[in-house]
Amino acid sequence: MIKAYGVKSMIKQRAFLIVLLMFSVSFSFIGSCDDAGNTPLSNPLLSVHTDNENYEKGQNIRIFGNVTNISEDTVLNSDLLITLHKADWMRSITISLPQQGSYEYLYTISYGDPDGLWNITVEFQKDSHTIRSSTNITVLLPEDKIRYNVIWFSPSTGTVFYRGSTIHITVFVTENDIGVTNASTTCIFPSLEQLSLTEIKQGYYEGVYSIPYDSPTGVWALSVESKTGNGSFFYAGGSTIVVQILPVSLSIQVVGAPSDGFLLGAPIELRVSVQYTDGQVIEDAEVTTNISNEIHHLQNRGGGMYSINCTDSIHTEGSQRINFFASDQFGNSGSTPYILSLTKPTMSEFPFIQVISVLGVFSIMVLLLYFIKQRHSLLHKKNILTEIEELEHLRNEAAINYYTKGTITRQTYDLLQKEHAQRLAELKKDTLTKKENRGKIFFTKRKNGRGL
Repeated sequence: MIKAYGVKSMIKQRAFLIVLLMFSVSFSFIGSCDDAGNTPLSNPLLSVHTDNENYEKGQNIRIFGNVTNISEDTVLNSDLLITLHKADWMRSITISLPQQGSYEYLYTISYGDPDGLWNITVEFQKDSHTIRSSTNITVLLPEDKIRYNVIWFSPSTGTVFYRGSTIHITVFVTENDIGVTNASTTCIFPSLEQLSLTEIKQGYYEGVYSIPYDSPTGVWALSVESKTGNGSFFYAGGSTIVVQILPVSLSIQVVGAPSDGFLLGAPIELRVSVQYTDGQVIEDAEVTTNISNEIHHLQNRGGGMYSINCTDSIHTEGSQRINFFASDQFGNSGSTPYILSLTKPTMSEFPFIQVISVLGVFSIMVLLLYFIKQRHSLLHKKNILTEIEELEHLRNEAAINYYTKGTITRQTYDLLQKEHAQRLAELKKDTLTKKENRGKIFFTKRKNGRGL
């Protein structure tokens, strides 16, 4: 008796739910309930209609309706989501609502779309609630036009792809098992984006599609239609498969960190780069890490680089495993582990490093001063030699002007020779003095060395 009562109760409950659902659809309105699940929203009303109940492939579906509230005031500036689906096949379109509160959309049925009973749903968001209305249509095969069979070679149904990867599409279009050539063959994606396929040999058509990083995830229905001719000589065919699209895993790399760890007390800055799988940097990622059981946000440095200063977060010697997490605005995410090592410096480590650093700087300064002095000495010597050559040239020129050309007097000649000779003597004396000084310095150093 108890079991019989339970079965009857379940039947009554299911019957009540079915009647309630039929009542809601008959008024073309489904309202979201409040938090208690009792009272549906009653102010917005949404209607959806089509210009026919039955369609053939290749025809257009006119979807239209109105969005109003109980007082008949139009709801402005709302986006509507129109969804057409049958089983796993689905197409979604977002349109803006015109000022008058009515909407309209024209959908062309592809020859690759499935036939049978379709559901058309229109919905929008209102105060965190979903307002939805739906209707059904039937899609039929135009027997006089469907002559081609589209066979999928790749991808196979159920294949899993990740955002950022490519889908290689290959189909074989036949009529009575013979390849159809010169057909207009197109693959249509859930976003209604179309990809023209290229014929590679008789009946075989292929194309490559790159999945955007911001594309929707989940089940994708890919429809391929193939058409030839026009008018009464128009023939077509098509088919659909479904694949799975998943978010891509972001690439996170720790850069610039010392391989032997950080010294306790020294600044600790960790930097990571965040990229997609193809190397494209992510400028606006959300990057975090867990240090000492606390979540820390990394600062965006631009160019796909993010950093964090951990100096105040880690105070104990040793190693700990931390993880970096990153996500972009499209729901793609990734993580990578990192072993953060912190060692205590030895007593001699810091002084030794400081001494080496000071000696290095001092050596560089000494070498720099030496090269500056050497350069100055070489320039001075070069100037002296240049002037000596010029004076010798002037002495010869004076002799030619007096003895050969007769353009100057004896008195002028003697005066020029005297002036040139005096300057030459000064320059040679300067050069000789510098050589003697260098010799004395060298001799003094060697003598002092023997005395020691």
